[in-house]
Amino acid sequence: MHLKINCIFGEYFDGRCITIGLMDVNQIKADLQWTLTSTNLLTDCYEFPKVLMHSDVRVSENDASITPNRKVGHYFEQLVYQLLTNSPGNTILHRNLQIHDQLRTVGELDFVFQNDAGLTIHLETAAKFYLYYPDAPVNGSHFLGPNSADTFEIKCNRLFHHQLTLGERYYQEVQSTMALVKGMIFYPLHSSLPERLPEQLNVTHQRGAWLFESQLESLLTHNNSEYAICRKPHWLAPPVSSTSYVSSQFIYRYLRRHFADRGHPVMISRRQLDCNETQRLFVVPNHWPNQTPTK
Repeated sequence: MHLKINCIFGEYFDGRCITIGLMDVNQIKADLQWTLTSTNLLTDCYEFPKVLMHSDVRVSENDASITPNRKVGHYFEQLVYQLLTNSPGNTILHRNLQIHDQLRTVGELDFVFQNDAGLTIHLETAAKFYLYYPDAPVNGSHFLGPNSADTFEIKCNRLFHHQLTLGERYYQEVQSTMALVKGMIFYPLHSSLPERLPEQLNVTHQRGAWLFESQLESLLTHNNSEYAICRKPHWLAPPVSSTSYVSSQFIYRYLRRHFADRGHPVMISRRQLDCNETQRLFVVPNHWPNQTPTK
């Protein structure tokens, strides 16, 4: 039955399902724990309420309160909603509150909630994943999303200078503003960290590696490793189902076909046989960060 759940939205290759289903209860539980305990991506300019550490969240196969779609950010917001609603003393006043200036919509507040001390808090959330590109900057940045039009600097500028200002400017009851931004930075395979990092990037951020499709053979050098595709929206915690992991030879063949047919970046998880995740990786097409292959 568990395999059937995993493969409802899965993809078969050589007779195996290697993707995670969109409603995998154990994976959602792991993603909730990751949301609580993983390192913040940004510096601690905004403290996230520690009361959430006491959240008591239970997820069952019949629970419709978390219905992840393909968008990682929306899924992450649903997880935060569960944590807020299950934290003692917190009362959610608004979620996805649209802000209007006269007849113009100027933005949206992810959450407005009241904590156990009666403080009204505006909270913004985001789960972001960027790849460090050491060559000439793209859109003024060396930290690019899988879609290179998205950059670390663009996100920080919008978060700090637009999203986090909306509550104080348009919602008079807001007494405190907070942000919860989790995620990971991926560095070129077998490279060292850059000497300088963006000021707003937490120096203890979670790290992974990225490689071009032309470097896929490097996956075959890890004979004792297994790999799993991290399918949206489950880019957060490592895959929990053992059935998601396949051999290095299998993932090599799968990714070769993937880039021949489609070519969009793929996140994968590496683990030692029957052990926990040892590395998270992104594999990108050879034309990345260009949006389309060059002729």
